[in-house]
Amino acid sequence: MLSGARAQACVPFRGSPGTAHKCDTFLVPGTNVFLASDQTYESVDAAAGNFTHLFGAFMPPDCRTAGLRLLCLSWFLPCDFSSTGLAVLPPCRSVCEEMTLACYAFLESQNQLNQLPDCDSIINVTGTPLPAFLPVSCAYGPTDAVVPYSQADCPYPLNWDPQAAPGASDMCVAPCPNLFYSSGEWVAIRVVAYVFSFISLVINLFLCITWSLNPKKRRFPASVLLYISLCFIFFTGFQFLGVFFEPNSITCTKDWPPKPVSMDSAGENGGWGMGCIFQAMVFSYLTIAQILWWLALNINLFVLLVLEIRQERFMKLHKWYHVMCWGLPMISLILLLATKKVGGSISSPYCQFYSDGGRSWWDWAFVFGPTIPFLIVGMVLLCISVIKLMVLKFKRKESSLTSHLVRLMSMVIYFLINIAITYSFRIYAEVRYDDIQRAVEQQVACSLTTGTECEMKGGISYAYFFFVVLATATIGDAVFIFLGTTKETFGFWARLIHARQAEEGFLTHAWAMVKGHTSDSSSSGGSSPPASNLSNGSSLDFELASLSSKPSTNL
Repeated sequence: MLSGARAQACVPFRGSPGTAHKCDTFLVPGTNVFLASDQTYESVDAAAGNFTHLFGAFMPPDCRTAGLRLLCLSWFLPCDFSSTGLAVLPPCRSVCEEMTLACYAFLESQNQLNQLPDCDSIINVTGTPLPAFLPVSCAYGPTDAVVPYSQADCPYPLNWDPQAAPGASDMCVAPCPNLFYSSGEWVAIRVVAYVFSFISLVINLFLCITWSLNPKKRRFPASVLLYISLCFIFFTGFQFLGVFFEPNSITCTKDWPPKPVSMDSAGENGGWGMGCIFQAMVFSYLTIAQILWWLALNINLFVLLVLEIRQERFMKLHKWYHVMCWGLPMISLILLLATKKVGGSISSPYCQFYSDGGRSWWDWAFVFGPTIPFLIVGMVLLCISVIKLMVLKFKRKESSLTSHLVRLMSMVIYFLINIAITYSFRIYAEVRYDDIQRAVEQQVACSLTTGTECEMKGGISYAYFFFVVLATATIGDAVFIFLGTTKETFGFWARLIHARQAEEGFLTHAWAMVKGHTSDSSSSGGSSPPASNLSNGSSLDFELASLSSKPSTNL
């Protein structure tokens, strides 16, 4: 027991909000606490909070309880008035010894043994130097004290999981869906993803309807464009699916704390996560399907322009394209589902390939294996076709080929940039995996030691990720920009609209156009147009049906 005349007050204990009420466990109701002449209740509470935040979820439970007992009883010194004056009760020596014993192994593993208290230290609270820890006439608090865990035990930016076992390593989890960026930056990413995916959905839907109605586009090989557009409709449509899950994220569970949706947790909360799994399945399937149809388009270009084979000679490829482009993605999807590799993440607004945190060659195989070979082959064939078209242009000295050449070259550049941004980001994230992990750990450590919300330094580049999201949302725009903005596309609608002036009536004439029975479309419907059409300066834009009319020197 300490006594003296420097005391300002002995006031009732009113709780400890500065410590997230951790000290409430060790000071029973009705306890008075000591305030020196230069202290206020709020300053003592804040000072205690500057230390108690260190004893959170990352401390072993025994060490956490013992350390909090020592800190709380050291800052909130119990006091009372007696016949001899003011009596102040310091923490018992056993409190200090228990903390040393409980925390020694942990602090030794962290090279922090210098943080252990000195149980023989001297204090000068009342003006008289006295032992800080007395064996008798001291404060110990409830012997069975259990300090409940709360969000205050998890440093920023982690969230506390109340379902986790006390002291478990997964008690503090990363925020979902955004770990690396500020809330404003994340909102900007989601807005960009939704807006541009919606635009891509609308323009591809327009193209799909146009090409479905146009008899020239419904027939092979021009029908390949229709299937590419169809893939992009569903791909961008399911990107936009996330807007229906706002303000929550489609990639995260609905409970608290939100975690990335996995196949194991998808059925929880009334099946909330099934939307994420379905989006991931569609993305995984269509990512490969659209690349395969892109490969089929380039094969057609190569056969028509480079090999100079008439379209009648490779019509049988049509059915094999369907087997390849719809069948191979299904095999990949089955493998992903069998290994439970679809779900959400803490760094993407979309549900797609799911990694449970570790790195393995399987992850690289699932992401790059089904797509890179087809992309490389397709780009090689397309580049050869572009070169052949350039040769034709300079040999024939015809301006009509300029449009085809510009569209092809622009499409090559667009896809190269888009693919480079998307795939290089994946490589960038894998190469910097250790640095990113270290940046997260440093942010958590800074927040833990300072008790503040430290910013992440050295994480994933926001500008880089922003362009990746933009590239993903606009990949389907290339079909409209380079293949859809032609005289054939808009001319078809112009003729369809003007059909109301036809003598046989609007519906009759429009239906005849769709069936390919009018003079505008019959000439290009089933048989190949004359060989001179490619070079006579007509309105033929970049269309496979038109390219197939090139005269062959091999047959």
